[in-house]
Amino acid sequence: MNHEDFDLNEYQQLSDLDKLKLVEQIAKSLKKQIDEKDCNILDLQSQIEDLEFEIENLEFEVENLRDQQKPFRDERKRLRTALELKLPSPEQSPRRSPPPSIAGKGKTLGDIVSPIVPEEDWECLK
Repeated sequence: MNHEDFDLNEYQQLSDLDKLKLVEQIAKSLKKQIDEKDCNILDLQSQIEDLEFEIENLEFEVENLRDQQKPFRDERKRLRTALELKLPSPEQSPRRSPPPSIAGKGKTLGDIVSPIVPEEDWECLK
């Protein structure tokens, strides 16, 4: 019998020797439950310690990665600054125009509105 099954009426009807045995059984049952909970607590404490150790390792790795990335971040900042200095903004860039060497050399071969080749000769319409 354990402490959960205890019935006071039955207990009062027992002899002193049986009462003593019953109390011992209940005490053993309670001790067993406490021992199991202590084991569970110890297991949880061990898991917590393992997780804390893992967290420390991860924090160390993150710090190492940050240290490794620092030169790249500095270089990226330097390049970004250099590009900002070299690239003109859209409102500053001049409008493109054709080189003067081709001026006056273009020819219009037919009507601008209608095609030069008759539609019957177009391969894409066949």
